[in-house]
Amino acid sequence: MKSVLRSASLAFALTTLYLLNLTGPLISPEHDLAFHFPAAASILFLPVLIDIALLFLVLTAVLLAAARNRRVQLVVWSILLLPIPAILLSTIASFSGKRVPQPLTLAFAFLPILALLFIAVRLRHLIPRFRRLRPAVESIFAFIAVSGLIIVAELLWFNYQARNNNAPPVLHVSTVSQPAPNRIIWLLLDELSYDQLYEHRYPGLQLPAFDRLAAQSSLLTHVEPANEFTRVAVPSLLTGEILEDTRQSSDGLHLGLKDDETAQWSRLDPANTVFADALAAHYSTSAVGWYEPYCRIFPSVLDHCFWIYGDDIPGGISARRTTSANVVASFQTLGRHVLENLHLGRTSEDQDQALRDVHGHRADYQALLTAGDAALADPSSTFLYLHMPIPHPFGFYDRRTHSFPDHQTSYLDNLALADEYLAHVRQILEKQAQWDNATVIVMGDHSWRTSFVWSVSPHWTPEEDLASHHANYDERPAYLIKLPHQQTPTRIGHRFEASHTRPLIKALLTHQLQTPADLTDWIDSQQ
Repeated sequence: MKSVLRSASLAFALTTLYLLNLTGPLISPEHDLAFHFPAAASILFLPVLIDIALLFLVLTAVLLAAARNRRVQLVVWSILLLPIPAILLSTIASFSGKRVPQPLTLAFAFLPILALLFIAVRLRHLIPRFRRLRPAVESIFAFIAVSGLIIVAELLWFNYQARNNNAPPVLHVSTVSQPAPNRIIWLLLDELSYDQLYEHRYPGLQLPAFDRLAAQSSLLTHVEPANEFTRVAVPSLLTGEILEDTRQSSDGLHLGLKDDETAQWSRLDPANTVFADALAAHYSTSAVGWYEPYCRIFPSVLDHCFWIYGDDIPGGISARRTTSANVVASFQTLGRHVLENLHLGRTSEDQDQALRDVHGHRADYQALLTAGDAALADPSSTFLYLHMPIPHPFGFYDRRTHSFPDHQTSYLDNLALADEYLAHVRQILEKQAQWDNATVIVMGDHSWRTSFVWSVSPHWTPEEDLASHHANYDERPAYLIKLPHQQTPTRIGHRFEASHTRPLIKALLTHQLQTPADLTDWIDSQQ
């Protein structure tokens, strides 16, 4: 019985260490994965819990079988324990988002192999030392096993808390009986750069839809972004508040906002957003968006809603697969991960991740394209918010072949796709004779984050480096406003804080801004 408990304790400790890269993000106090997971929480948590149980049982059986012979036990322990430094190094790198220098990964890979060879050669002489050291090692790993039990308890608790995160939202039901107002279409193109569109466009890059829009819109040339990250920028745009940070709830239903000036936290109130402003002005509200779980956060102020975010999750888990398929995928990823860290398998984790990014980003775009088309074709959606995942890297579109290849492309390719999407939106509205009458806002939540996000990626391309003038960061997001029946261009050079977008839209909803001159004066008044 004592042998079983010792083996089980060591097996659970090893399971905890082996799967830390998978469990760590799920028990993070930020709750980022669960909050942005567009499927039932069980699809996210159960595969991990099953992985833990299966790996624990397998390791327990192996350790029990090896306990019958001291030599076999020493070899098995060595095989199971020696890869731990390499696995932990990779886990730390994954958590920090930093790449480990190649010489260090080679050292952590080959030293365990050399140690194992040494143990094999000196096996008989090492048995007495192993016998003396084993109790101390078992004590250390017993502590790790207790930590593993705490992790499992947290996984079970967070899965329970997020059990309703995929329940059908109870949306607002509009009771507007008066004639529908002219539509307001707010198109948020993620990471849309003013500099790349209108100031330093890459030579030969054709963006006819953006040029055509600029010829009949007010173009804001000096916009200060609400934030450099979507998770803060979008809530700021919707609430009109200047935010320092946001915090997700573990149940996936609420968002905390940290005020930039007071540093005080408060819960986002849907009634204090631009969607509530639209309802108050007798508009029907629709949102089709990426990344933020709009349907969970804003159901009380949205008449129609669709959202998606299929970002790849550690361990190969995907919202697009079943629980059982995710169990298999996570074990495959774990095995490949161990082999690659020991340089015993193909070292293509970056390429595999890149391919998953391409597939996920493309699938998100196509799902949003379909949902967005339905909302655009519905004239009752008089206030329509579209948040699209383009031109946000990594590139998944090839502007030269007008296709979606199975490899990463560039920001410029996605920028060309954003241009095609803008033309597509315009075509739908023109077919309904609504383009001229509509107010159309096209903007980025932030600019292209060249210097501090993408240029340090292994997938940064020479084309992107050239287009960005060697990763020079221009913070200005693109920002265009086409008023009803506007046919001439206007450039507004005043500095404008994007966090003032909500009061700007409120002025549009209440018909305070009828002409480009009105818009210019209003922006000037915000200085």
